[in-house]
Amino acid sequence: MHAGSGLEDEKIEKNGLKVFYKVIKYRIASEPESLGDLRNGTKVGIMGDMIRVAIDGPAGAGKSTVAKLLAERLGFLFLDSGALYRAATLGCLEKGIDIEDEKAAAVAVRDMTLELHNGAPFLNGRDVSGDIRKPELTKKVRHLAANKEVREIVTEAARAAAQGKNIVAEGRDAGTVIFPQARLKIYLDALPEERVRRRHAELIEKGESKSVEEVLDAITRRDESDFKRKDDPLRIAEDAQIVDTTGLSIGQVVDKLEKLVEKKVAERKG
Repeated sequence: MHAGSGLEDEKIEKNGLKVFYKVIKYRIASEPESLGDLRNGTKVGIMGDMIRVAIDGPAGAGKSTVAKLLAERLGFLFLDSGALYRAATLGCLEKGIDIEDEKAAAVAVRDMTLELHNGAPFLNGRDVSGDIRKPELTKKVRHLAANKEVREIVTEAARAAAQGKNIVAEGRDAGTVIFPQARLKIYLDALPEERVRRRHAELIEKGESKSVEEVLDAITRRDESDFKRKDDPLRIAEDAQIVDTTGLSIGQVVDKLEKLVEKKVAERKG
């Protein structure tokens, strides 16, 4: 440990997951007076005093894009739990594991080291940011996302990545399961046709040729899986702010969420 840093490297193993993280040994400072304090580098105290923004919502609602931009604007860490599921899926596929075999998949994932470094997913020490967005992998992530043991492992990895940091986390259970004590919980939604339009445009931009009908079918199947899975289904947290993004630009949505964060920080100080 560096003298005066107040940080100490620790290694833990929980639910079979090997995690390296920094443990804060003492309260660093008081609550921030405003978002300006946070942007200017003011540090806040351990876990309960960190600013955690959790964004949930269905596919195509704009979670990832908006969460990244909001994190950048606030100077927070962007945390994508979905990237961990993708990394775990990649690890299983590379080992030839049948991801539909829940027990075999859970054993395989438990043996992996899943980490997020500055928002980037690492699998066994390797940055897999460029490997986890391939269409063939995307189709298979849902199997691990529905695996109870894998969900527990990913939850622990996400929490470890958030230790001692102000974060904007996005996913489908960011506010209901991973960070239930988040200072601000947001549920992003949009009309089905808007979600399809956005996802279709996103795929075209990536050079993927999909018809609107194919995108609609994919989103419908994903909704079915997310809302009806047995463990940790997609739902709206009781204390979440619901934000309908239909007809709004990305910038307008980010502006709206930033105001919600400002309000929450002000309420805390009051």
